[in-house]
Amino acid sequence: MTSQPETIEGWQAWQIGQRSLSFQVIGRTVLPVLDVRTALVLADALGFDGRAIALLLPAIEAGLTVVTAQAAPDDASSPDEAES
Repeated sequence: MTSQPETIEGWQAWQIGQRSLSFQVIGRTVLPVLDVRTALVLADALGFDGRAIALLLPAIEAGLTVVTAQAAPDDASSPDEAES
């Protein structure tokens, strides 16, 4: 399933989100993280609607987190159990 931005503000938020995305590793889990400060500075530099960006970025980050969790391998078994 793919989604496309339906408004110019949505397109702008998606562009900014892609450019301010990083990943945080916690144990064996990788989480997407959007640097909001960087995103807002970049949005301002590009003349984008900073208010819309600030409102839409948390939804983008939440969606990325859900997709990342769904794509992660099942860690129910430890590596030691998998070898036996």
